[in-house]
Amino acid sequence: MDQAATDAVNWAGLLTMAALALGFALLAWFLVIKPGKINRKGLDAMALRRGWALTRTAPDHGQGVKFRVTPLDNAGWSCVVTRYVQSETGGAILSTDFESPRVLVSQGMVLIGPAIADASAKTAETMLSQMGGMLEHMLLKKLLGEDIAAEFAGLRLVPNAAPGVTVFATDGTPAQELTQMFVTLMADWRNTYRDERAFPILIATPARTRLRLRVDASDPVMLEAFVKTAILLHDAVGRQ
Repeated sequence: MDQAATDAVNWAGLLTMAALALGFALLAWFLVIKPGKINRKGLDAMALRRGWALTRTAPDHGQGVKFRVTPLDNAGWSCVVTRYVQSETGGAILSTDFESPRVLVSQGMVLIGPAIADASAKTAETMLSQMGGMLEHMLLKKLLGEDIAAEFAGLRLVPNAAPGVTVFATDGTPAQELTQMFVTLMADWRNTYRDERAFPILIATPARTRLRLRVDASDPVMLEAFVKTAILLHDAVGRQ
């Protein structure tokens, strides 16, 4: 290959890298930076009014927004809101995670999420029952954490648990009882926030109780409503 051809290849490679970098930058702008005009004063005022502490931290990787809400009365729960674009892949991470040390199950696991078609639910059941491979474990660890990923292997679909939800559980857990409680406590939230990504996903293990949204509740009104809803669950667990 002559020098001119070599230079052309090099320039093509540089242009490709520049295009990729520009693409990631635009993705970050539209998914994180542009919508990231967060009402910080509104969040601070809401937290102060509710008696909550709000602490902002940098995302683990990438650029965006991450903050943690905790109660000033040391009630034990916490809520972490995350919105950022990963530097390495350009993928967007949007989530809101409420966590309580109070537990709903003494063993096993219950997972409650939005309704999906029966065929899709059976497919998901099959996939969950076959968990254990390195790829599956890595995906679950990324989504839900190391401790929860290890507990997915025994999950089975709970048929006809309740309208509007899909329930997976391990044997010997009070899945039906928890589902009824979940549906009742989440009713007002679901009537207001109907987007499926804003459907609270309940993950109950012997280690903790977790309520997760697949969207960042970084708006003061939405965040307050979600935490209030999650506290209903936290308090209900305390009365178990």
